[in-house]
Amino acid sequence: MGSKKENFLVVGIDNHALVNSLKNAGCSVYIADYFGDLDIKRISDGFRSIIVQRAFTSSGKFEEKYDPQEFIGIVKNLAKSHEFEGALLSSGLDDSFQVLSDLNNICRIVGNTPEQIKKTRDKDFFFKELKKLDIIHPVTSIVRCLDSALVEAEEIGYPVLVKPFEGFAGTGIRKVCNRKQLEEEYNKITSFNEDKILVQEFIKGKDVSISFIAAYPGSKIISLNEQLIGLKKTYSPEPFGYCGNITPFNGDRTVIKKCKKIVDKITSRFKLLGSNGIDVVIKENTPYVIEVNPRFQGSLGCIERAYGVNLARMHIEACTEKKLPASLGNPSCFATRLIIFAPRRLIAPDLTAHPNISDVPFPNSIIEEGEPVCSINTVGTTRQESLNKAQKISNVILKQVEIKTFQNFKDSWNKYNC
Repeated sequence: MGSKKENFLVVGIDNHALVNSLKNAGCSVYIADYFGDLDIKRISDGFRSIIVQRAFTSSGKFEEKYDPQEFIGIVKNLAKSHEFEGALLSSGLDDSFQVLSDLNNICRIVGNTPEQIKKTRDKDFFFKELKKLDIIHPVTSIVRCLDSALVEAEEIGYPVLVKPFEGFAGTGIRKVCNRKQLEEEYNKITSFNEDKILVQEFIKGKDVSISFIAAYPGSKIISLNEQLIGLKKTYSPEPFGYCGNITPFNGDRTVIKKCKKIVDKITSRFKLLGSNGIDVVIKENTPYVIEVNPRFQGSLGCIERAYGVNLARMHIEACTEKKLPASLGNPSCFATRLIIFAPRRLIAPDLTAHPNISDVPFPNSIIEEGEPVCSINTVGTTRQESLNKAQKISNVILKQVEIKTFQNFKDSWNKYNC
């Protein structure tokens, strides 16, 4: 990138690692955020968020409060007083095609266009294309009624996964083992205004994301990342909920070769640009493609720590110059990101001074049960060492939470009974 300091806009719900990457690349960064966490606010050059965290005030439940359309008002507000080279996307807008289109009209998206994103995220179109490309994937049916779901599940064979047609971070995904369970879970999913859902073959294996840089027609794999899914120790409210990553995932050469073929085919078919991710389940050295995330992934920070690279710079160069990065070589360490969730309604402790914490909540703000508390970022010489460090810090934070919540309850009780 040139000597002139460039202004970029970051939009989405998981922004810390991307903002940090852009700052390290010498850019000014303005953020249209959802959660409004303290640390991201402090490192930005301009900041607006949908949630405004306050002491002793609840930020509510994500599933009840999140409306992607609200980002448009925030972006318009920021664009009034700043000029941007373009907008970079984190998660949260993948399936909001009208919002993406409106955003692109206000501030050009650096990366895949809204049309490209729509093609990769349209499940019906996507899985048909995978079949044409001869890419291995779970047998998947899109259904609009319970009777069809029951027929397709019998055809696929139990257990199956029942998934919302739209969504991210594993929300709403359920494993069902028989007809009765399917009837129960189908009704739960359709209660959230889903007019169609996925019934998908359950593949038991390792959950992995392939992070790559694309400059159609070329592409370069950056890293394979182990995905941490539905961890009970983190109090994840979702059985298939995204709880972080460990980078790298050490697949053997056969797996890497197969992943490269998948990346090449998908890049070529969907004409992808910049940073992208493909979620796969690896069973017996065979990657089964689950979905494409046509934007920056939650593994960004882990990749940068493990490989000593700058993904924001790679992304911008791929999008503006069609330049692919050189081979990364071997990672210097294993890097873990562990997201912890509130085990119950709680009061946030002051985590601002902790060096291993990101996505820091406002001290004394109220976090509802099942909502994210923070992310823990660690490194180690082995996978287990890195993960153990993160889990140890998690235990400390959860203990702080218990003490903080109990003390506040005690103080409130004493005040009420004076």
